[in-house]
Amino acid sequence: MTRSPSWPDAPLAVILSLDDPGCTAAVVGPKAAALARLRKAGLPVPDGFALAAPASEAQLREARVAQQVERLFEIVNSGGEWRRQAIAVRASLSRTPVPLEIADALRAASRRLRPPLAVRSSALVEDGVSATFAGLFTTLLGVLNIDDLATAVSACWLSRFSDVVIRYAIGRGVDLRRTSMAVVVQEAIDARSAGSALSIDPTGAIVISGAWGLGRAVAEGQVVPDWWRVDRGDFTVLERRGGTKPLAARLDPRGGEVWRRQTQRRSTAICLDDRTVHRLAALVVEAERIFGRPREVEWALDGRKRLWLVQARPLTAVRTVEQIPDSDPIVAWLLGGSVLEGQPTSPGQVLGRARHVGRSGRMQSGDVLIAASLPPGMTAVVAGVGGLVLEAGGSTGHAATLARERGIPAVFGLEGATHAIPDGAHILLDGTLGRAWYRLEDCPRTIDR
Repeated sequence: MTRSPSWPDAPLAVILSLDDPGCTAAVVGPKAAALARLRKAGLPVPDGFALAAPASEAQLREARVAQQVERLFEIVNSGGEWRRQAIAVRASLSRTPVPLEIADALRAASRRLRPPLAVRSSALVEDGVSATFAGLFTTLLGVLNIDDLATAVSACWLSRFSDVVIRYAIGRGVDLRRTSMAVVVQEAIDARSAGSALSIDPTGAIVISGAWGLGRAVAEGQVVPDWWRVDRGDFTVLERRGGTKPLAARLDPRGGEVWRRQTQRRSTAICLDDRTVHRLAALVVEAERIFGRPREVEWALDGRKRLWLVQARPLTAVRTVEQIPDSDPIVAWLLGGSVLEGQPTSPGQVLGRARHVGRSGRMQSGDVLIAASLPPGMTAVVAGVGGLVLEAGGSTGHAATLARERGIPAVFGLEGATHAIPDGAHILLDGTLGRAWYRLEDCPRTIDR
C-alpha cells in the first residue's frame, strides 16, 4: 500500500487512508485520528485506513435495529433495567452481515495492505481525558482475508453494546448516543516485544513498560512487565526493574493470536536494551510535543528492531499529590509494619482496609481492593474503592489507565499480594512510590478518616 491519501471512491465516504487529512476525531474517532496525526508528522505508525463512523450507523439500518437501539438509549438514560434490551440489540446485529457496499469498500482498501492485519475499535468517545474506555472495545489481530476482516469489523461494532461498555458509560456519565463506532485497520506488527509508555509521571520522568511478544500481555495485565524510568532531557535510564513475563502473545500464521509460555530464563530476561529504550523515549517525547500535552503511547518492536507506535491517547491524572504526613500516628504505625513493593501505577496515598475479591462482604468506601488481576468485567468495581493492588500488570495498561482516570491510588505488579496481605488488614497504599505497608493486628485507634 502506498502512502498516498488517494483512495477509491467508496459509498458513504466510509474509507479514509491514515494519510488522508479527513481523518479527524469527529469522523474516525480519536484513536484513528491520533495515529493519522503521528503518521503525518513522520513518526513510525503502521500503514492502514479507517472505516468511518457512519458505516456503523449504516449497519444499524441494515439490521433494522435503529429503533431497538434508540429504545436501549432511552432505558439507560432513564435509569431503567437495560440488560435485556442490550441482549436483543446484540442478537440482531450478530445475525446481520456487513452491508455489501461497505464490504466491497473494505475489500478494495485491504488489497493495499500486507496481511496479517490489526483491526481495532475507534469509537467517537474513546481515548478521552475523563473517559478512555481503555480495553473495553474490541481489538482483533492477525486478520488474514476479507471474510475475516468483515467479521472483525462487525465484532468492533458489536462491542459498542456490550454490558461492560454500557456500565462504564453510565458510570462516567457518557451519553451512549455519542459512542458511534469507527474502526481502524492497519498492517499488524509481529512484535518481538511491545508495551506502553507514559510521556511523564509525577516525578517528571518518562515511564516505559514492556514484555515479550504482542502488546496484549501488558495491556491486559497478563504479566508483570519490565519497567523503566527515563530522564526526559537526555533519555538516560534512571531506574530499571525486571518483570516476570511467563506468557507472550504472538501472531499465529493461521490467523489470530496464540499465547506461548516462556522459559524461566526468558520470562525474567529484560525485553529491551538501553539503546532501544533511548530511541523509544525520544519517540514518546516527540508524540507529546505533536499533541501539546502528555500522552500514553503503545509501542511495538519488530524482528528487525524497528520501533512502531500503535496508539497515543491523552495521559490522565498527571498531578502532584499531597502526601499524608509521616507524623500521622496511623501512618507512623503502619510504616513500622510489613511492606511490599510493586510498580507505581496511579499516584496518591490511601489509608484503609485490605479487601480481597470474593472473600469480603460488600466493599466499603475507602477500602483497598487486593486482586490477582482486573478483567474488563470488573471495571465497575473499581469505581467504589479507595485504592487498588494487583499482582499482575504494571504502570501502563488498561487497568492502570482506568485507575488514573478515576484518581484511585494503585500499585500493580505487586507479586504475592493476595497471599501476603490478609483480608481486613490495615493498609497504607502509596501509588506514587509503588509500595504497600500493612498490619493485621489491632490499630491503636480507628483508621477511618
